[in-house]
Amino acid sequence: MTFTLLFLFISCSTTKRKLIPTANKGGYLLSLNTNFNLSEKNITGRVFDIKTNVLLGGIELTVGCKKTQTNTNGEFSFKLKDFSNGALFIKASGIGYKIVETDFINMKNKNILNIDFYLAEDDRPFINCE
Repeated sequence: MTFTLLFLFISCSTTKRKLIPTANKGGYLLSLNTNFNLSEKNITGRVFDIKTNVLLGGIELTVGCKKTQTNTNGEFSFKLKDFSNGALFIKASGIGYKIVETDFINMKNKNILNIDFYLAEDDRPFINCE
């Protein structure tokens, strides 16, 4: 009986988020939450190399007209104060990696978004534009 209860508790408490794939071999994981004490939308996350799982610094992230970059630990954050639209999408891009864009994310009645991006290396040859 004790073993059965322990098994049920462990299996129910370990939820695994599934990578949302994109058209260019990358993807993202997200979770939405609500904090009633916050008046703005908070977006935080990290960016990884999809093959090596290494955190990537210097990756640019764009939400509408706002841009930021990951720090050396691969982390980023946005605070959106005047956000009247209920949906947004985020783009992650960096030199040597393929761009990952999310589908529209419905932020209506939510103000905390945690999202991790997984970028694939861009194996296309560079073009010399001199």
